[in-house]
Amino acid sequence: TDDFNPIIRKNAATACAKILDAIVPSIDTQSIEFCIVYQVLDRLLVMGVGDDDENIRHLIFQSLSPSMDLALSLTDNVHCLIEALNDEVLHVRASAMTVLSRVAHFDTLHIMPIVRLTLKRLLTALNYTVDAKVKQESVHILQALVRGSGSLIVPYVKEIIAPLMSLLNEPNTDVVVSALSTVGELATASPVSVREHLDELAPRLIEALNDQSSLTKQKTAVIAMGKLVSSLTMITDEPFKKYNGLFEGLVKAMQSADDSSADLRLQALKTLGLLGVADVTVYQKYLSNLSG
Repeated sequence: TDDFNPIIRKNAATACAKILDAIVPSIDTQSIEFCIVYQVLDRLLVMGVGDDDENIRHLIFQSLSPSMDLALSLTDNVHCLIEALNDEVLHVRASAMTVLSRVAHFDTLHIMPIVRLTLKRLLTALNYTVDAKVKQESVHILQALVRGSGSLIVPYVKEIIAPLMSLLNEPNTDVVVSALSTVGELATASPVSVREHLDELAPRLIEALNDQSSLTKQKTAVIAMGKLVSSLTMITDEPFKKYNGLFEGLVKAMQSADDSSADLRLQALKTLGLLGVADVTVYQKYLSNLSG
């Protein structure tokens, strides 16, 4: 990992991460073997902060799988994850945030205060800044934090939902897409908390789903809707009746013809399957709209 050639450093880091992912779950943290794992993890963390190649830094934090979280919480260099939150590159900060939030499950006392402080800063930025770039970066990091925190984020869901809802009105498509993705992550982490806001969230998701100007926004809305359905078991007894435009939007997504829409069609099909069979009246209404 000290080679001058970035390709060699990248391959070495990838190899180390894959080996650790395979062996760490089976090693006792009190064993001699863990000392070796400990040293390799420490070296990877230092490299993730100190390497001059941003792609290698990003790769390292992305390669730290959940199987390593307990071991990461025990290393002396776990502070490197905290330092990486100040990296100049957004995707490096986001990857480090996800890992740090996951590791908090094993060291809540020391790491959770940092996660809370980061969350507070992100929400302040989202609530008060008018800079589109700051909003985009903040919601991207927030999404990474929510994804990694899982159940630890539950006490803060109400604080997070409000700024996310306002972001869905942003003219910047990237900001809206990140906000939609974060809503999906919240639904997975805290279904009960998100259920309270469902009647407000569903119309926003349907609006994004029917936005023909952005394929990315449509795809993200479909995925977020799928996570909502999966997490909440059942949104309502008759979701297609309650939420106007939901059935039509999903059908249109499935009928997208261009090659770039293949993933959108697949995600729409999955979500339709989760929602269940549409009522006859809903289908007849859809047919009448087509003929009209």
